[in-house]
Amino acid sequence: MERTLYAVQSMNLSLVDSQNGGFLGQGPGAAQHSGEIERVVGEEQLEILKRCYDEAKRMVSERRAVLDRMAERLLEREKLEERDIVEILGPRPAEV
Repeated sequence: MERTLYAVQSMNLSLVDSQNGGFLGQGPGAAQHSGEIERVVGEEQLEILKRCYDEAKRMVSERRAVLDRMAERLLEREKLEERDIVEILGPRPAEV
């Protein structure tokens, strides 16, 4: 079974040679790749970071009021106890 540590989704490329182990069993060695592959990987990394940043921004925006209440409570008391969090967020949903 082949193990790929990082693959560029858009081109199905691997930057890790999973067929040949590294020096003295230190893990996989670097696969030979061109500047074009490095450019594609760089673009893919930027896209992943952009998606993660946008998602984090969206989550913070959606939960802004709750975050503000938690910040206010922290300024009042310097730390939050479980009861403070439950009071602000409500009870935990039942675990599945």
